[in-house]
Amino acid sequence: MAVLHTQAYAATSRARTRGPNTLSAEAVAVYRTMVSAYAQWAHSAGIDMFAEPQRAINGFLAERCTGPRPWSAATHRRYARLLTRLHWAHGGGALVVIEGQTERPPAAAVRNDVDHEWMGGATAWISRGEVDRLIAPLIAQLPADLLQVLSRLPVTGPAIEVPQTPAASWKIARDLVMLSMGLDIGVRFQEIRLLRQGSVEIDRVRAQLVVHRDETARTAKHRTIASPRNDGGPRQLGLWRAQILLKWWLATMPAALRGADNVLFPSTAKGGPLTASTAYRILERLGEASPDPVHWLFTGGIQSLRRAHIQMALSEGVSPHLLQAQLGLHRLESVQRYLEDSEAALGMVVQSIEERAHSVHGGGARTANS
Repeated sequence: MAVLHTQAYAATSRARTRGPNTLSAEAVAVYRTMVSAYAQWAHSAGIDMFAEPQRAINGFLAERCTGPRPWSAATHRRYARLLTRLHWAHGGGALVVIEGQTERPPAAAVRNDVDHEWMGGATAWISRGEVDRLIAPLIAQLPADLLQVLSRLPVTGPAIEVPQTPAASWKIARDLVMLSMGLDIGVRFQEIRLLRQGSVEIDRVRAQLVVHRDETARTAKHRTIASPRNDGGPRQLGLWRAQILLKWWLATMPAALRGADNVLFPSTAKGGPLTASTAYRILERLGEASPDPVHWLFTGGIQSLRRAHIQMALSEGVSPHLLQAQLGLHRLESVQRYLEDSEAALGMVVQSIEERAHSVHGGGARTANS
């Protein structure tokens, strides 16, 4: 594992800076687990992974992808990328070819393929109705009394007393609240990872989230996330749902994990922040209970939830400027680029704006997000 901290490996990674210590301790821990599994398999198979890296890597990947619990394509890619890079660095640039993978196409072609896969098609655009359909079986795992509270929104509002019945497992509770944070608030992975419990300010009326500078990405703005004025729209209900679930999570999480300075979403029963790999696995596991387990909502990490949040908000007529402020973005173009992803998206947004304008002029009332 010493090769993880060498200049050779750093040159093949996406580390921000090159040098002998470019990887975080969390990344090294994840990589150590992955490489240990590979080394143990090679030893049991009687293969010298240093002398025969191509045979070792391909044999390992082939067995793990055809077993009783085969890996997903995303897991296969992560292992293949890590192991080939490690052997490249250890072997002084020796190439290891992964069976079944064709020669790498030009960068532009790769980018287009990724964009197409990411969007689920050239004109894909997710609606709130589709999101609700996909997550309905997941939300059903919440305690019955909590589901009753959520079902009464918006009549009750977020000020209702939140039940304190714990979920069947604290990890299920963590995962579902994390799902809501991504879909209903649009938080980043770095915020999921770094937010502290003390950053949630709870009073009798609501729970608001204060994202401090050290709890977000270096390129993001610190901000306070709270529900805007009630406009009766579906996005308002999502914000209220996130607030209620945050209250419930803080009230029912294991006592050993509680503390204002402790992370909001611990990785294990001993605490500690989530890693990117753990967050990916959580979403993939949640997706297994969904009607469409391989939908991009569950295969793109926390960023896929944030993307869905932005798409839903824009299609419902929320101002890009308002979204920019709530998401902590420095540049308005970061929101506007979502409108350029598909003509269908533009059509939905235009239709929503026209409907809202008609209701304003026709009914004489002005909504909060108009």
